[in-house]
Amino acid sequence: MSEEKGMWIDRKPWTIPVIAFPIAAVLLTAWSHLSDQPVLLSASDKATRQQVYSSLTGSSSALLGFAIAAVAILAALAPRRPDNPSDRARNSEVAQEKNAARARTKVIWTLLATSLFLLVILVTASIAIAVDTRSVGNPLITVVIASASFASIAGLLFGGLGLSLAVVERSLS
Repeated sequence: MSEEKGMWIDRKPWTIPVIAFPIAAVLLTAWSHLSDQPVLLSASDKATRQQVYSSLTGSSSALLGFAIAAVAILAALAPRRPDNPSDRARNSEVAQEKNAARARTKVIWTLLATSLFLLVILVTASIAIAVDTRSVGNPLITVVIASASFASIAGLLFGGLGLSLAVVERSLS
């Protein structure tokens, strides 16, 4: 396997949402423990929390569908093969296409990691609709949903940018 050059984050962009989740979870847990009163969703009344959870299930499932569709689009952009492999100019194009294919694979992994966090939001919000029935919200549910949301936003930003660049690159070549 050849040694890749560049920054670590350039080689492993899928770590952006994966690292964003525990950072947000630690910060929100600390805030929740240091605060004298409930924070974020936990501070809302039961009816408001139920509406937020219902909204989160709909929006996270729609974004999950977008992320999976983007993965399918990127997976369908297979590397092109040259017409005449002996031509030197074609060999240069093959090398460029292999680099582009590696970049698309990294974007796919980023979108799959993001899909995981969107799924966490969907499942947690669905469960919260049934179990978060007290007058004060469950702080664990708040931390999980907020952290997964932060990770999903980060992943969608970077994955969406990567998808856009991959499609533009493919249309220009």
